[in-house]
Amino acid sequence: MDGTVVKPHFSIPSIVALAAAIASFFVAPGLQFILALVAIVFGVIGLILSFSPSIRGGIISTFSLVVAAIGIVVAIIRAIESFRRFGQHAGRLCRRVAEEPLGQRAGRNISSRKLANPLVDWSCLAVAPP
Repeated sequence: MDGTVVKPHFSIPSIVALAAAIASFFVAPGLQFILALVAIVFGVIGLILSFSPSIRGGIISTFSLVVAAIGIVVAIIRAIESFRRFGQHAGRLCRRVAEEPLGQRAGRNISSRKLANPLVDWSCLAVAPP
């Protein structure tokens, strides 16, 4: 042994985990969920690496695991809310399309009778109006 002491340094996975956990709160719900999962994976790796005496980052990894868990819960809540809003919007759109003649929607009066559009009918069946 030459007697040199290696100064402990932060592990890259713990820094990546913290960055992904914080970034997960600033993106859309789908990407938020993915970033939170990335933060959990890198947080566990950083926590395992922190058991080595030459690597620091155990507290950062633990903090990123907690923040990532909160990020997953928030992502699920945001996704449910956006699906609910989408359903309400689609229901309003289906009712409006069913009530208006096709010519008026296009900006010109082709005919005064209502024409059925099969694509609109299928989307209206998929979303229940509020």
